[in-house]
Amino acid sequence: AFTGFPIVYCFVRPSVDEKETEAVLGKWEWAGAQYINRQSTGQCYARVPQAPGSLTDNEFWAKLLDYDARNYVLTASITRFAPPADMAGFFREDGLVLGHAYSLISGKVATTAEGETVRLVMLRNPHGKCTFTAEGVFPSIWRGPWCDNSYCWNVHPEVASQVGYKPMDDGIFWMSWDEFTCTFDKVCVLAKSMAEPRAAPAFRRRQAPPSAVCMGLERMASPSTMEDLRQLSVSFDPFTSLPEFLDDGTLDTRLRWEATKPGR
Repeated sequence: AFTGFPIVYCFVRPSVDEKETEAVLGKWEWAGAQYINRQSTGQCYARVPQAPGSLTDNEFWAKLLDYDARNYVLTASITRFAPPADMAGFFREDGLVLGHAYSLISGKVATTAEGETVRLVMLRNPHGKCTFTAEGVFPSIWRGPWCDNSYCWNVHPEVASQVGYKPMDDGIFWMSWDEFTCTFDKVCVLAKSMAEPRAAPAFRRRQAPPSAVCMGLERMASPSTMEDLRQLSVSFDPFTSLPEFLDDGTLDTRLRWEATKPGR
């Protein structure tokens, strides 16, 4: 994920077998990659001098919060898996993608109304809800606990308030730390503080009010042109008659749909 940088820390759950189809639980080996010398680049791991050989999940969580506070660049991925038979096999039923690098944005600790501590991580899939490949389009949005619109947020609105949960179609999602440590097996850390917080552009878009024009026009148009575009923007229904998938047979539905048609 950080090709070309001289020093990258890699926290990797070791494999349980020689074919590397599954990772050990509860153990993260602390290694370095791409830092040995100019002739030994790529994903060749080496022991980090004066660093522990491995960390437990709890020890790694403390390290993650420290890196978060330093605003280091972080990624996470699933690398231990049996080779899929085709492209569709890389897309798990829970929406995660095997071998894909996710942005690891932040780690948060919250407390439920019952006093239970909840550890959550915020990640981002740059591909968004779907991944387009030569073999088709595959869903790639996390659908497990604490995902966007998960029942967990409804049950624990106090947690949503504490971590700043705000679902949007920008690839950002939440996951419990326990789920993360059982699913992801590799975290890469570029020990360099960024000038602005991770995913800052996405957070700025989240704070901005919804736009009435598309993103492309919004970026290209001048302020005066944007105002004209907002005044000209019209939402319309392309159907001239009530479509079957909306018609439930009731008069109320038909009248409400008719009311949305200009001039009727």
